Amino acid sequence: RLDGADEACATGQAALARQARARAGSAVPPVDRALSALPQQLSAYRVALAALTPAAEPLEGDQQEALTAVRSAGEAEAGALEAFGAAAEELWPAYAALDQAQSLWLERRSAGWYRSQREAADAYVLLRKPGLTALERARAALARADAERRPATDRMRRALTAADAALEALRAPVG
Repeated sequence: RLDGADEACATGQAALARQARARAGSAVPPVDRALSALPQQLSAYRVALAALTPAAEPLEGDQQEALTAVRSAGEAEAGALEAFGAAAEELWPAYAALDQAQSLWLERRSAGWYRSQREAADAYVLLRKPGLTALERARAALARADAERRPATDRMRRALTAADAALEALRAPVG
């Protein structure tokens, strides 16, 4: 959302930027909370995955295999999410700086600091310029981290689908 607001602000159009910033503004606080909560959530996730081993013991062979696959895929996913979280936490300051630049620019734009749309667009480019190299690096690194995370998440999704099918008999009424 901040990238979308970046594009809108770069046009110099206050109304377009205001709409994009409203969407971005609702995303910024949750990122900080999500990044700080991720280690605890991953710890709880790993505990839940570990509980699958004893839970599988009384089950049939194919059901046990399905839960073992879920645990294995989940552990891989937890590792991938941990790596993504570490990358995001390291890269977030560049986005936080972009957020501040956008807020300042929109405040100035709304207060009539700029005589024209072109002047406003140029001012925005200059305002974000000090952090642009870090932002471009962060965008590329975050895209890479997300691409590295996706296979583990997809594997987990497939394992859960297979486990759901394998465990279907347990949901059937008895008798």
